[in-house]
Amino acid sequence: MIRRSKFQNISFAILAAASASALSQTLAPAQSVSPLQEEIQWLQAETYVSTATKTLEDIKKSGASVTVITAADLKRMGARNLMDALKRVPGLGVYQTNMGRSTLEIRGLKTDFSEKVLFLINGHANNNNLVNGGALSSYNNFIVDDISRVEIVRGPGSALYGANAFVAVINIITKTAQNTQETTLSAGIGSDQSRKLNASYRDGTGPLKMVNRL
Repeated sequence: MIRRSKFQNISFAILAAASASALSQTLAPAQSVSPLQEEIQWLQAETYVSTATKTLEDIKKSGASVTVITAADLKRMGARNLMDALKRVPGLGVYQTNMGRSTLEIRGLKTDFSEKVLFLINGHANNNNLVNGGALSSYNNFIVDDISRVEIVRGPGSALYGANAFVAVINIITKTAQNTQETTLSAGIGSDQSRKLNASYRDGTGPLKMVNRL
């Protein structure tokens, strides 16, 4: 009969318990994150924005309703165009006009040309007076691969930006060649035999910084 000292028995019990705990942790299935938890984590991430007040501020301290979509978010959600990304923004919807183009509905207010939404590219207004002051063509034609981040401010912004910012301001910050070297190629096929091809080359590692797009 094998005998163990009291110390040996205690040591063996501790070792067995530790091994069982480690094994259970190894075999335990990974906890899935719900879409709501993922959204909360995304919103709680430390992010700075400039569109709401025209000054750089922490999004958590901003008094405006601001949503930020990064290039990584666009890639993760598989957005084919800007409208695919905007559909995910709370309080913002996308619908088809009589012309078959996509336009925006924000907080229940919608128009055929989105003329109540100010559309900015790198802080510069891009609304077109030829289409009733709207930015319909800009929303639909913008290349997603060129986007670094999108800042969406929901609510009136006319005090800072003028009449077009009646219900929202959408500011697209594009990618630059600064300190980057990247080549991208994307292609897609849509309805009615439509095709899309986009190629870009960025080089900011040398004295001459450049971006080429096709």
